[in-house]
Amino acid sequence: MLRQANEEDACYIVNLLNTYSDNVHIDISYIKSDILNNDYSYYYIYDIDGLTVAMINFHKMNGYAEIIDIVVLKEYRHMGIATSLLNKALDIIGNCDVTLEVRQSNIAAISLYKTHGFEIVGIRDKYYKDENAYIMKKESR
Repeated sequence: MLRQANEEDACYIVNLLNTYSDNVHIDISYIKSDILNNDYSYYYIYDIDGLTVAMINFHKMNGYAEIIDIVVLKEYRHMGIATSLLNKALDIIGNCDVTLEVRQSNIAAISLYKTHGFEIVGIRDKYYKDENAYIMKKESR
């Protein structure tokens, strides 16, 4: 089930992010504050049988949007969950330019983004500690 995250979901979001993130540690108080106080930040999670298996975080402000994170637990990948999360985000974002960064090696994610109209527009050297990132953009129509 896809739903908007609330303050109580912050621990699940942190667990997902810390599982797959290059960041040393993502603090639960930051996520709670972002959910409660940042009018430009959106969090959606995907639950299956009471287990939070995926999340998306994106920012939207002043006619521009950025996908910050999409995380799906490995055992739940290739089930259309990332597509559902991305579709939800793009519905909310509406007619805005959208950017994101993705690992150059993440072929599945790159394919997903291209299917949704994103194009590679640049490279961020050493964006991740062990590899570069593509900058991808979907222009408003």
